[in-house]
Amino acid sequence: MKLFIRPISFFTLLLFACSLFAQQNATPVKQGFRLKKYKFDEMPVLGTYNGLVVREGGVSGIIYQNGTFFLLSDRGPNADVTASIAAKGKSPLLFPFPKYAPKVWQASLEGDKLQVMHKNTIKRPDNTAATGLPLGLNQGNSGEMAWSDTLGTQIPYDAWGLDAEGLTRDPKGDWWICEEYGTSIWQLDAHFRVKKRYTPFPTQPQDVPLDQVWGKRRPNRGFEGITCTPNGKIYALLQSPAAIPDDKTGQQSRLHRLLEIDPATGKTRTFVYEHAVSQGNIRNQDWKIGDIAAINNQEFLVLEHAERKKESAKNVYKISIRTATALSGSSNLQPVELYLDGATLVSKGIIPVEKHLVADLTKIGWERDHDKPEGLTVMNDSTFAVINDNDFGIDAPKNDGNLVGTGKTTRLYVFTLPTDQRLGYLPTESKMPASMISRSPVGTATGMAVLPTVRFWMEYFSRMPSTFLRPYRTR
Repeated sequence: MKLFIRPISFFTLLLFACSLFAQQNATPVKQGFRLKKYKFDEMPVLGTYNGLVVREGGVSGIIYQNGTFFLLSDRGPNADVTASIAAKGKSPLLFPFPKYAPKVWQASLEGDKLQVMHKNTIKRPDNTAATGLPLGLNQGNSGEMAWSDTLGTQIPYDAWGLDAEGLTRDPKGDWWICEEYGTSIWQLDAHFRVKKRYTPFPTQPQDVPLDQVWGKRRPNRGFEGITCTPNGKIYALLQSPAAIPDDKTGQQSRLHRLLEIDPATGKTRTFVYEHAVSQGNIRNQDWKIGDIAAINNQEFLVLEHAERKKESAKNVYKISIRTATALSGSSNLQPVELYLDGATLVSKGIIPVEKHLVADLTKIGWERDHDKPEGLTVMNDSTFAVINDNDFGIDAPKNDGNLVGTGKTTRLYVFTLPTDQRLGYLPTESKMPASMISRSPVGTATGMAVLPTVRFWMEYFSRMPSTFLRPYRTR
């Protein structure tokens, strides 16, 4: 009796071999991690400003669900114009494209690139596009001002403006975004239209009041990361310690506030997170949160980074709220920032979140040019991904609003943990519209795209003689 391999089995073996080859060709790095990088540079042109071509970018948040990535852009291209004569001691920002709408990109892995599949604009309650312009003075504006040129032509404030920084999705299919301007959290429907906005400065019918303590964030240091746990609770983390009771304390403190929202009940709680100690040229006030991503109902990954005088720190920590003190109600007003560090906090009877280092990204392949790691997502029990914000590839080096191209790129870093480490991951399953189901499934172990391989072999077999595709029989 002769033994033959049926075509379907042969096809399966080929896929397995290709997957194995991809795993073997992932970049080995220190500490037993493996790394694969993906480009995200071939973005649409936004427009031209004073002869400079500006493209989409500014990725500040990311989640991975149902085999696809969703990437969040921030408020749009902007640059410092404080050195302009027209500034007169104020701190304006130049917005070359004032109508820019923060958006969510749906992308899949294709070879060594992130390939855009869909673009979704964030919308106001009336279904018009939101903007990235600063909020009004009655919404906690701490001096933000937008100009359309370097001469001081001011752009009106936008009651629905947002500097989007974090993205997540709940089990019911709603999107959630956190932003820095009003320290607010937006609940969006499946089509990215706002349903509710949680804010310490309520002005609109859709606003749900948050404790005013959240409005005491340092300027441009509001909510930086947001995530949803499998049980449907929302968590948002301040980028820096709040200015409580003043900005000086905020710069000296290492204690950040972590907000918990239970959408089912409307109840909130607060936990305290402590960032790393100063090191070398990096000062305490240089530390920032990049993002937070749920592992399960009580554990999270947190991205923490700092840069100063050519020194850089970029770390991913695993934290747990299991034994942490939950502050609720009027306890939110307790000035925990005044305690400055975790040890003093514990002496006052408040336990911060448990925390330990998972990865020092600077030692496992992170490129120095990518100075702003701002998106973090868990892909599976042994894999997480981090993406950087390229600030739309523009800057005004002299703070005068004269824009130049920086050449900064965007990269998605997919890290696989050492074989003896696991996260304890429990995915948050979300209802996904059919239009958003991935067309390019990603291998769970490596993050390698499977669909291009499938396409290749389907085309290959389609060109073979028909007799080759007939089932073999044993004799």
